[in-house]
Order: sequence, then C-alpha cells, then structure tokens
Amino acid sequence: MKKHVYRVVFHNEAEEFVEAYNRRAAYNKARALRTGFVRSVNRLIRRDAN
Repeated sequence: MKKHVYRVVFHNEAEEFVEAYNRRAAYNKARALRTGFVRSVNRLIRRDAN
C-alpha cells in the first residue's frame, strides 16, 4: 500500500518536472529565435548603412 502512494507522488513530481522542463525549453527556443531575428535585422541595417 505504501509503495503505491510513493509511486503516485513520484509520478506527479515527474510530470511537474517534465512540464517545467518543456516550458523552459520553449522559453529558451523563443529567446534564441528572438536574438537570432535581432541579429539578422542588425546585419541588414549595417549592410544598408555600408
């Protein structure tokens, strides 16, 4: 009986961990896309200036 309770608790914690990991991965991906976009825009501006 105790083992079952532990498994449920662990399962919930694992789900929360996966959720947090996915959220962080999505955030990092969005940030990388944004910085890449800014860099490309700056490159275009610099090329136009030259």
